[in-house]
Amino acid sequence: MWMDMIALYKFDNTIFDGFHIPEALQDMKDVLIDNLLMETAEREIIYPDAPFMKMAIERWSKKEVDVWTALYETTQYEYNPIWNVDGKVVEDRDLKGTDYRTDDHDTTRTHTDTITRTHTDTITTTHGLTVTTDDSTYGYNSSTPAPVDKEVAAQSGTSSDAHTGNITDAHTGSISDKDSGTVKHDTSDSGKVTTTRTGNIGVTSTQSLIQEQREVVKLNVLDVIIEDFISRFILKVY
Repeated sequence: MWMDMIALYKFDNTIFDGFHIPEALQDMKDVLIDNLLMETAEREIIYPDAPFMKMAIERWSKKEVDVWTALYETTQYEYNPIWNVDGKVVEDRDLKGTDYRTDDHDTTRTHTDTITRTHTDTITTTHGLTVTTDDSTYGYNSSTPAPVDKEVAAQSGTSSDAHTGNITDAHTGSISDKDSGTVKHDTSDSGKVTTTRTGNIGVTSTQSLIQEQREVVKLNVLDVIIEDFISRFILKVY
């Protein structure tokens, strides 16, 4: 018995209840069914038996839904359509090394030391002198002198010797220091280095990339599902 999908759907409008489609397109299921019926109008179906067709649609779509889902996800990628390179290179780096530096130098320091000492030396001498003069007279036939006059003279004074001058000590010379040796320096570098490359590297012109993008945006996953349905359930005889 010849029958198309519209007639079968009128006979049993639950025929698509088990139709598996991508989760993201669930709110478009009615639109999908309406367009499928229009595309298959007046074209003979393989299975005119409604219960069997309902089961066949459910089993077949369950097999294909993962493919449709992956195809739909490709339409959701975020990218710049006129770039042909957009990626990152992540490099794990763990570098260790040792640096050696030799240090060998002479240092000469020249110096002149002058020390001047100023001094004043003063020597003071205090002296006192007393002179006593006795005048005596010997009497006639006397061996004992008799004092006649006595004179006492006293003298005192101070004398100072002073000396002022400078004493200078001078020393001139040089001191040499020599230092040599090797300094060892250990280094360690670890972490991740991320390099990002974006843009058009010139292998494809921007105009060609735009044209390819136009072909991409023409892809409609609902049309793909309908074409797959027609290929599976509609006879290719008009």
